[in-house]
Amino acid sequence: MHRRWLTLCMAIGLSCAGQLPAQQCPVQANLVITPPFGLSLAHYTAVINNPVSLNLWLRDLTMVNYQVRLRLTIESNRVRIYTDPHYLPAHSSANSVTSSS
Repeated sequence: MHRRWLTLCMAIGLSCAGQLPAQQCPVQANLVITPPFGLSLAHYTAVINNPVSLNLWLRDLTMVNYQVRLRLTIESNRVRIYTDPHYLPAHSSANSVTSSS
């Protein structure tokens, strides 16, 4: 009896799994840090030769422009630095890019 119940639950679960919507984020952010990696925070905030770049990709091709707000979290074993949840920075834009061939 227990085995039949388990089989029935699995069949219902698998049949519903294809119908559940997944979370789809319209913007993908890729953070790129080029070596050499400095040990001080000043190395990453330099105006000239900044090793940090952020690429925002608009994944939804039906949208032309999408405004986003970014938050930053840096964690180590002893320290956690993060953006204040109440801080509202200016919007950044992710624009769609089309290529012609």
